[in-house]
Amino acid sequence: MTLLRVLVVCRDRLSRAGLAAVLDQRSGLTVVGQIAGDDNTVLPLDIYVPDVIVWDVSWETSNAVNSLGLFPEDAPPVLALAVTSDQAAQARAAGAQALLSGMPLRRPWPRPPWRLATGCR
Repeated sequence: MTLLRVLVVCRDRLSRAGLAAVLDQRSGLTVVGQIAGDDNTVLPLDIYVPDVIVWDVSWETSNAVNSLGLFPEDAPPVLALAVTSDQAAQARAAGAQALLSGMPLRRPWPRPPWRLATGCR
């Protein structure tokens, strides 16, 4: 079976390691590297030779967007992870081919908890 080679890019070291660990456990994927991708650094694609880049742009969106713009034409596709729709739009405009964007958190109850208890004695 051919494994899809994944390069994980995230400014935060803990998030990067966690994302790489989760992806590496999936069948059909192998994480070939983890890098910070900060300060408009050109990614060393020739060293890692990834098939896809998974980039968490939520930590430093402006730096990530600038770096995405530096990719060569033949760069592998980028899956951008974003928390907000604004981050997702910026990543898409900069060249990310796919997006996963977070949904706003909802309260687990329909009303504030003090209102739920108003009928209790």
